[in-house]
Amino acid sequence: MDPIMALAQASAPSNEFFLNSQDDVELIRFTKPHDNTICVPRVRSDWVDGRTQSIGVIVSFDNVKATINPGNCLSFDAKSVRVKPAGQVPQDEDLVGTIRTTK
Repeated sequence: MDPIMALAQASAPSNEFFLNSQDDVELIRFTKPHDNTICVPRVRSDWVDGRTQSIGVIVSFDNVKATINPGNCLSFDAKSVRVKPAGQVPQDEDLVGTIRTTK
C-alpha cells in the first residue's frame, strides 16, 4: 500500500472504511450482534482521471447479501459484516464509506 494512503487511512475516523482495487473486502466483526448502518457516498469526483464516478457496495451478513447504491444507507443487525465494491474501483483510488454502530 502507498505510504501516503496508509497514513490517510490510519488518520481517518474510526467509522470509515476504505475499499480499493488492491484490498477490496472489508470485514467488520463484533463479539455480539450490533445495530449497523452502512452508507455509501453519492459521488467521488477526485478520481485519477478527473471523471466523476459513483460505485455502490455489496454488503453480506447473516446469509443476506444486499447492494447499497451511492447516496444510500442500509440499517441491519449483525455480528459479522463483509463489504466489497459493487463495481471496479480505479487503480490507486479508494472508495470510502461509513458505518455507524450501536449496541
